[in-house]
Amino acid sequence: MADHLSALELDIAVSGGTLAPDRTAHLGECGDCKQKLERERSAADAVRSRPEFSATLARLSSQPSVGAKVIPLWRRAPVLMTAALAAAAALVMIINPPTADDSRLKGSANVELIGETSHAVKSAKVGERLQLALGAAGKPYAMVLGVDEHGAVDAVWPLSGQRSGPAPKGARTVVSGFEVTEGSLTLVALYSDQPLELGEASKTLAGALKDGKVPATLELPGIVTATAHLEVSK
Repeated sequence: MADHLSALELDIAVSGGTLAPDRTAHLGECGDCKQKLERERSAADAVRSRPEFSATLARLSSQPSVGAKVIPLWRRAPVLMTAALAAAAALVMIINPPTADDSRLKGSANVELIGETSHAVKSAKVGERLQLALGAAGKPYAMVLGVDEHGAVDAVWPLSGQRSGPAPKGARTVVSGFEVTEGSLTLVALYSDQPLELGEASKTLAGALKDGKVPATLELPGIVTATAHLEVSK
């Protein structure tokens, strides 16, 4: 029998995403994976039933405030479940903040864009739907910035875009969905012990750029970083 579904694949299934055909077939045949999926769905339903959920979802789904930049590469995918799961994850972290003995899986810091096959992609066409996945290496807060082909820095995640959000648990967790628009982009994930303000984080990253490009090794004081580049074609 094929390997059981990973935590990432279970997250995708819970959020209504599409798994690779062989993984969908495995889910249909594997009792253990079906039970895990039902537990994940029940947990998500329990969070969505909390009174705080609607307010959290509204905040995460809101448009950026006046004066904030809007990154040109992405349009928020009009899929309610994606926003709902992001809100659920944030709400869980708010209700149960990280502690010194937190059981989050550390692993290495990473940021990835996940395609329809549930694998990370480095290129895409305009109009494709991708998912953003993060691995915070045990840090409690995360922010993802985008650097376009001209070296401009803009907010990508959290959806509110003004400061770091609670980092997801796990070595790689989907946090949102996007639709690709024109223009290649480098994503830079900033994982920290304290929330970062967008303005200060953008200035810090802009100062670290070389000729408008993100260097292969990016070191920022007190911040664990990860990068991913996406080439976009029409």
